[in-house]
Amino acid sequence: MTAYHFTKCDKGSREEYINLPVDHGVISMTTGYPLLNANDHKYEGENKNIRGYCSCKVIGQCRPLTPKVWESTAKQHLIEGAPALTENSKLKCMYGGTISFCDPPADVQKKMQEQEDAEKKAQELQEAQENSNSSYMGEDGMGDSMD
Repeated sequence: MTAYHFTKCDKGSREEYINLPVDHGVISMTTGYPLLNANDHKYEGENKNIRGYCSCKVIGQCRPLTPKVWESTAKQHLIEGAPALTENSKLKCMYGGTISFCDPPADVQKKMQEQEDAEKKAQELQEAQENSNSSYMGEDGMGDSMD
C-alpha cells in the first residue's frame, strides 16, 4: 500500500487518506507514490500518518490512539526494516476501532473520474491535432501544392 490511499475506522464517521511526510525511499511503480510500512501508524507529531476520521462512536471527536504497529503485513517484504503494508493490513486504535484500507469516498471517486475523463479527452484532442497536421503533408514532406 502507498501513501494517499484511503483508510477508514470502523468507529469513525468518514474515510481519510493516509499520510507519509517522509518517505522510505521506495516508490510504487504503478502509482508513483511511496510505499508504507508497519511503522506508519502515528497520529501526532511531524511524522503524522493517520489523519483521524471526524467523529468516533466511542469518544466523540476522533483522536486515534495507535501506539502499536500495523497487523497483517507482508513480513517477507521489508521497507526500512519493517514489513510492507498490504490491502489487508489492519491498525488497532486503543479506543476499540480497527483501521483498514478502503476505496475513496464517492465524492473523491467522482472527482478522480472527472479528472481521468478530462485527461483522456485532452489526449484524444492532441492525437487528433497531430493526425490532422500530418495529413496536410505531401509525400515529399513539403505539404500539398495548390497548382
